Amino acid sequence: MDFFKRILAEVTPSRKEYLAMGRVAAKILVTVHNVLDELQINAKPEIHGSYSKDTWLSGEGDIDLFILFPLETSLRKLQEQGLFVAEKVAAKLKCRVKRRYASHPYLELYVDKIKVDIVPGYYVKSNSEVKTPVDRTRLHTLYVLRNLRKERRGHVRLLKKFLKSLRIYGAEIRIQGFSGYLTELLIIKYGSFLNTLKAMSEWKPYNIFISLGEAIPQRRFSEPLVFIDPVDPRRNVAAAVSEENLWKVIAAARAFIENPRECFFKVKHVAKEETTTLLRNREAYL
Repeated sequence: MDFFKRILAEVTPSRKEYLAMGRVAAKILVTVHNVLDELQINAKPEIHGSYSKDTWLSGEGDIDLFILFPLETSLRKLQEQGLFVAEKVAAKLKCRVKRRYASHPYLELYVDKIKVDIVPGYYVKSNSEVKTPVDRTRLHTLYVLRNLRKERRGHVRLLKKFLKSLRIYGAEIRIQGFSGYLTELLIIKYGSFLNTLKAMSEWKPYNIFISLGEAIPQRRFSEPLVFIDPVDPRRNVAAAVSEENLWKVIAAARAFIENPRECFFKVKHVAKEETTTLLRNREAYL
């Protein structure tokens, strides 16, 4: 499919983007290191997220920097010191800042027009050490780096773009879609963008249990799509995906396989007819 090359060229960051992101990543890491040394705080800064895994999309680069504290640190101390360090970093770099909230507060900075999230968390080496939800991010990064081949990063980018065109990319409550980590795991599982869509086209909500070799836990998950987290078998990576959005991707995958077209990668394209038909007749597929 010739248009794959065009889409892949569009979603793959340019050399200029890589250089800009690299400069900001280096600047923020050095600044955080310096602040931690000045304040004599025992913590380690690490960059995670799609930038660290090289699965980010052109024009959408951002940096997730985690300030990771020893496990013996109290949660209150972690939050207070993490935010204090982030505020000091923002002041040194003279950049605007916003306070955000996930499992606990973090700061959002803009450094040379690139968004940087500074998030406090615990330094963990295994799932048994996880204390807060953000702690798993480090484990997720390490897993993807070990298991996603370099040549398959483009397939992750194609899948992300496909899901964005359906407006179901993102695990936030307002979207209830596919997270970046879930898209990476899907490519690790199925090997390519097309193979992933073929698998999706055969999905039946509430009867989809996917793993990467881990045994499915005895307790049943209640979500319409289940993908066992390879770093924590008790967790469903796809828990955020709503039933409606699951039907959307099934319909779009079937439509694409039947008639592959470039329009499936355009933001305003949604396979409305196919989705409506499947939603109306969903019982037939269960």
